Amino acid sequence: MEYITTPIYYTNDTPHIGSAYTTLAADVLTRFYRLLSREVFFLTGTDEHGAKIAEAAEKAGQAPQVFVDNVSEQFKTTWDSLNIKPDGFIRTTDPKHEAIVQEFLQDLFDRDEIYLGQYKGWYCISCEEFKTETQIGPNNTCLIHHRELIELEEESYLFRLSKYQGQLRELIEHDDLIIQPISRKNEVLGFIEHEGLKDVAISRKSVPWGVSLPWDKGHTVYVWVDALINYYSAAQPSGPEFDSGKRPQFPPQLQLIGKDILRFHALIWPALLLASGKLLPKQLFVHGFFTIDGQKISKSLGNVILPSELIDRYGVDATRYLLISAIPFGEDGDVSIERFNTIYNSVLANNLGNLVSRFQSMLQKYNDSTVPDVETNLKDSYLFQVARTYKDSFSNFHLAALLSSLSASLDEWNKYIEDKKPWVLAKEEDKTELSTVLATLSEAIFIMSVLYSPFIPETAEKILSGFGSSITQINYDTLLEQNHTAGRKIVLIDPLFPRLL
Repeated sequence: MEYITTPIYYTNDTPHIGSAYTTLAADVLTRFYRLLSREVFFLTGTDEHGAKIAEAAEKAGQAPQVFVDNVSEQFKTTWDSLNIKPDGFIRTTDPKHEAIVQEFLQDLFDRDEIYLGQYKGWYCISCEEFKTETQIGPNNTCLIHHRELIELEEESYLFRLSKYQGQLRELIEHDDLIIQPISRKNEVLGFIEHEGLKDVAISRKSVPWGVSLPWDKGHTVYVWVDALINYYSAAQPSGPEFDSGKRPQFPPQLQLIGKDILRFHALIWPALLLASGKLLPKQLFVHGFFTIDGQKISKSLGNVILPSELIDRYGVDATRYLLISAIPFGEDGDVSIERFNTIYNSVLANNLGNLVSRFQSMLQKYNDSTVPDVETNLKDSYLFQVARTYKDSFSNFHLAALLSSLSASLDEWNKYIEDKKPWVLAKEEDKTELSTVLATLSEAIFIMSVLYSPFIPETAEKILSGFGSSITQINYDTLLEQNHTAGRKIVLIDPLFPRLL
């Protein structure tokens, strides 16, 4: 089973396109694996403990549990609105998760991997994180939130992270724990080399909104440790139950994370697993951040784009396409409504929508909506090349590049129509060439809809339904070896992407 995870999202605020981006990428990858007939478990969820949550709940005039219940539901609703279908949605306030967190840490305490001490450091309330020297900006501020750091010194239970410095370095260097892109792997190794690993606090004495330590009820589990254990608790027989009725097999094969939480996932998380004698995840893939018109997404700046705003403007599938195509997966990139408008009109409305519409119209006019039963050969087409490298594109997380290649293939087939001029061929007495052109276009559109299906699933299903097929009936291994549409009567479908005015 492929076990794919996203971070669990902090419930101090509503989801925006940044959190949607990670979850959408996981959904795209899950759909790709299912296209290959692989069994997949896709986990996401919400992180609901900690000082920042308690602070936000107080500002809202609500009890913390009521507050996180409401925000967690907003995340579920947002993912559903984007046609994101996780197999499991985990919440850290689930009593079954909390019990496993306590069991996990009790085991580490019994192994002498955790000890009582004093922890002193500069703390960012927004990150819920103690900062290292390289993470502190001008005037003693957080480099991410630009908020003044607080110097904290308090009694804490500490985890012996320093004990695993050499082992972690070796695991990462030799790709026993794969970190991609390579720049992020180098970042982690550079941190180990230049700053070294120090023992880290795993409890807070002054934060009551959290999971209490089983051996010392005066301490609650540091929120980040509680959050990391979710990937483990979801896979346990005694863990949270999910609507899908399925449970993943630990450890995860792929964990998608943002670059701001890299050190937690690349150092603390695997060290906790090493200390407890558990298997490590196979791979971390670290993506970048969106900026909007050159500025970081920030509620205080008023430049937050909500997924619902994009859905209202472009529709569900178009929103999925625009977010995944916006930047190379793994890099930072700038987005804007103006750029989204351009991509929507040029790629989705003018290219994809127009191609399908023209094909349907010509087939109806020239052959009674029936695909000619003749042999086709797409082996010399660019589409065939894209299809042959499709698996590699996903394996290397070249999601935006793959969409760019599919867009180039749309250009290819629109040009094919202009070059072949079916409206001229239809006037000839011998309809052999017209039949070949219509059948070739039909097969190309069928194959293209399958390749697009992880990204724009509703659109792909609409196109396939016109051929009397469905994505669940597709055998990817024979996609390029069969003539799928010969002789089929096509059912006309509505225009896919109306052009924006």
